[in-house]
Amino acid sequence: MGTLQQVYRLTNHRASSSSLTNHRASSSSGLAHSPIASFEFLDTTGKIINLSSAAGSRGVPGNGGYAAAKAGIDGLTRVAAMDWAIHKINVNALSPFAMSEAWEDYVKTMPIEAQADPIAAVGLRTPPIGWLGDAQQHVGAAAVFLASADSDYITSHILPVDGGSINLGV
Repeated sequence: MGTLQQVYRLTNHRASSSSLTNHRASSSSGLAHSPIASFEFLDTTGKIINLSSAAGSRGVPGNGGYAAAKAGIDGLTRVAAMDWAIHKINVNALSPFAMSEAWEDYVKTMPIEAQADPIAAVGLRTPPIGWLGDAQQHVGAAAVFLASADSDYITSHILPVDGGSINLGV
């Protein structure tokens, strides 16, 4: 087994918490297998863009499993970037906080009083920029940039696309 496979294999351990297990299964463990499976399709160059969250670097009260999974994604992104740089494969991650259809659907499930300020209802604050960005317009543009030749000299980076929210803490 090669060094890269050994590094990613480390994420396949059993966690004792069901929350951690569920988030790890959908985030870090899935991510651990994706780059290895992608490698043969990238040939000798390419771009991998992972999805992370500010929760991976600052935590979110009551969501330890989610924060741990996102921290795992950040670490795996950096390791893959270093391991695959020699193959001219850039590995980066986006850390978004933006409006999306999924967010809008989630807000509809909240109690009426929480719907008035759904960002506060989930323990977050409005980004310093003063508004919540759009997933397609803002996060999508960042993904297109990371996938383009304009980002060929960028690897191992976790790019916040969050209106400055990463600086707020929790």
